[in-house]
Amino acid sequence: MQEDIQKNILIVEDEPLIANHIALVLTNADYIISNKVRSASEAIQVLQSQKPDLIVLDVTIKGDTDGVELAHIINEKYHIPFIYLTSHFDESTVNRLKKTQPAGFLLKPFNEKELLTQISIALYQKVKIPAPSSIEKDHIFVKYNNQWIKIPFYNICFVKADDNYTILHTPEKNYLVSYTLKKIEENLPTNQFVRIHKSFIINIQRVDSITDRSIIIKQHQIPIGRIYYDELMIKIHKM
Repeated sequence: MQEDIQKNILIVEDEPLIANHIALVLTNADYIISNKVRSASEAIQVLQSQKPDLIVLDVTIKGDTDGVELAHIINEKYHIPFIYLTSHFDESTVNRLKKTQPAGFLLKPFNEKELLTQISIALYQKVKIPAPSSIEKDHIFVKYNNQWIKIPFYNICFVKADDNYTILHTPEKNYLVSYTLKKIEENLPTNQFVRIHKSFIINIQRVDSITDRSIIIKQHQIPIGRIYYDELMIKIHKM
């Protein structure tokens, strides 16, 4: 590897022989293996505390959340490039993979040169994301009725997407603001807020109860999307 700084790579692969082979090839090429995991839930646990430079991601990992569903979570929460590994290359699979905008993909079985080439290209194209501000914030300002309203984080119960707008639910009132859910999410602390559905972000501190399919906050029953359940339970367990 030509770079002066060694790159950390996370391997998400449920077949030990393949995972070990990838790790050996990458280690010999002077990459650092940050971890090897076998499921989406294990990958999310690692990503809670580590930020690898790249993820090698098997499409058909075992468990309730497959590699493509995990890729959506990676894109929304962690913004780390990933390369798919797949045994299937039919049109339906390719179309599903393309929607997650991978940095590359490899068809199994692959050779060492193909693997290293894909990783080198993905790392070269990686977009640098600015580090978050070190200043701790406990509130957000949103524009509402031509005013900038200060809303403390603790006062937000949950956030709901409404087309190109977003509704911030608080105990006192609801605020319809002209931001997308993704934009709001970027400004919320990840240790307190978690997306549980493509249309909902909830404040963990406001949760009253949880079922397999929904969260209860006050009188509101909020659905849990299947691809978000593992991350939700990891964060709940850390409370």
